Amino acid sequence: MSLGLAAASGNSKTHVASYKLLKTIGQSSYCKVKLAQHLPTGTEVAVKMVERSGKSASRAKALHCEVQSLKTVRHPNVLKLLEVVATKETSFIVSELVSGGDLLDHIRKSGPMAEDEARGKFRQLASALEYCHRKGVVHRDLRLEHVLLDGEGNVKLSGFGSSAVFLGQELSTQCGSPWYAAPETLQGRAYAGPPADVWSLGVVLFFLLTGAPPFWGCDLVTVRRRVLSGRFPLPMFLSWECRNLLGKMLTLNPQKRISIQKILKDRWVNMGQEKLRPYKELPFDTRDPWVMSVMLSMGFQQDRIEDSLKNKRYDSLMATYLMLSDKKPRVVGHSILVRPYVPPMDPSSRSFSLTYSVQLKASACAGRRHCIKPGFPAWLCRAANQHQLPKGNAESELKATEPARILPGLESRTATPSPTPLHGPGAFPSTHSTSNIPGGPEVTCRGNLLHAGQREGARPISPSGPTQGRWRAAGSFLNFLRDWCCCLDPKKIL
Repeated sequence: MSLGLAAASGNSKTHVASYKLLKTIGQSSYCKVKLAQHLPTGTEVAVKMVERSGKSASRAKALHCEVQSLKTVRHPNVLKLLEVVATKETSFIVSELVSGGDLLDHIRKSGPMAEDEARGKFRQLASALEYCHRKGVVHRDLRLEHVLLDGEGNVKLSGFGSSAVFLGQELSTQCGSPWYAAPETLQGRAYAGPPADVWSLGVVLFFLLTGAPPFWGCDLVTVRRRVLSGRFPLPMFLSWECRNLLGKMLTLNPQKRISIQKILKDRWVNMGQEKLRPYKELPFDTRDPWVMSVMLSMGFQQDRIEDSLKNKRYDSLMATYLMLSDKKPRVVGHSILVRPYVPPMDPSSRSFSLTYSVQLKASACAGRRHCIKPGFPAWLCRAANQHQLPKGNAESELKATEPARILPGLESRTATPSPTPLHGPGAFPSTHSTSNIPGGPEVTCRGNLLHAGQREGARPISPSGPTQGRWRAAGSFLNFLRDWCCCLDPKKIL
């Protein structure tokens, strides 16, 4: 860490080095985050203040890990480190100012995201995480509070206090929030860093789409038990591709869990977007003519500027250079491009507008659509087939062989209502199964029941006994209602 010469002046409460402290914008048990202004350039920045006196060794180690990780990575969706200043009493970490808040505040204010909107955030976050792993940095504390949004809605990954350098060795430190932590970390055994980050990334994606974590509980004991069981609800309003990806990310066995490299190639991640490729870091330009001329006019010496940039000292010289570089127009391709999200036009279909919804297959009424006159709802055409049940018991629970994976078939089990509350339009506790194998059996949705592992056009096997009779009676009534409506003139009804 470099020493700020003017950090401990007589006006140290309002000035640190070349920064003027304005107000507190965040606070935790061991640090404060203040809004500050860089006096030479007028740029607003965020200054994280950590007291050095009396802090434990773990806090000192966390501060060192955060600084080293931010110095290692340079990605458009990772919080940019500008300068590190150290005094006898306090350490100051100066970073770029991200004014859009974090994802948790965004979810609390706006509710769950539609799949198209969540996909853009997820692509940027997955690209940043893959880049960190490629650089040998594992985050280990990925959660919504550490994913910031700038003024344009772009993701900025932060919170590297629990990060570690990963060179293939196993890690043993338990860190992160229990709601986001991978099961192998909660068990206290040695674990690999990247698969643990992938699990946390899956929890973040689930939270973005439903407004609640997949493993919810009122206390830590309940949360831990549910995480280790690997059982979580998959709402029906999520598309098949999205449920498939979530099942691969939230797999109990870390060796069978999908890798971050395969996530970038996943079908859902690239749906409607350009193919997401690993980020290629642009060469760091240490001799920008415009920036150098401005800094020379400000009184800096060229040899000292070049020495600071070459050795990545993260002092006042490098901070000024980085701030002036950001004032120039961005280079094309310097960020993860995301096509704009267009809200759905029909506000009435809220539950299905959240996703590329599960597509309803053409039912047996497809040949009768010509008899339905304008003005009648389309559900009358599908009503005759809604009484059919999936293969198995009427009270069947859809459970995977590995609790956090999804299987194409359905197993007859005793139903156990899911205790996990899902908040948001169209969200409800549910347990069901889909195929997690690309090109696997077709999945169709009739009513609220999922039919998997059947050929298109095949008649689902109905249950026997009193349940079969009730469903047949309901189907006969719906057939009569449909045929009766088709014979009426809509103008007379209206």
